[in-house]
Amino acid sequence: MPAKYTKQLWLSLFPLLALSGCRVEFPDITLCSVSGIFAAGMNCSATGHDETSEMDAAAMIKFLEAGAICMSSDDRRREQVARDQACNKLGNACNFEMKKQFKDSDARAAKIIKKKSRR
Repeated sequence: MPAKYTKQLWLSLFPLLALSGCRVEFPDITLCSVSGIFAAGMNCSATGHDETSEMDAAAMIKFLEAGAICMSSDDRRREQVARDQACNKLGNACNFEMKKQFKDSDARAAKIIKKKSRR
């Protein structure tokens, strides 16, 4: 999805959530990053807790063939910036808990992106 549309999605999503007055539960998803070289597989981390795992090359191919969505680290950063800008524009509607979930999720993702294969 082009950055322009990602930003529009975030900017349209947050006001709806704020106006609805609902508490937002962010899903605990798994993010994976290639372990330096493709043949080494991937390092994975959950966004909602500190559990990490490794995926060998064969499992990684099955994962990708099953319809995994891939994103470059530059696109991930642009998505984070758009999300943070939307949160700043919403002020108090983007509460402490939401900001903490974003920060924790980003920190967990950063760990696997930096991690290299031990194989």
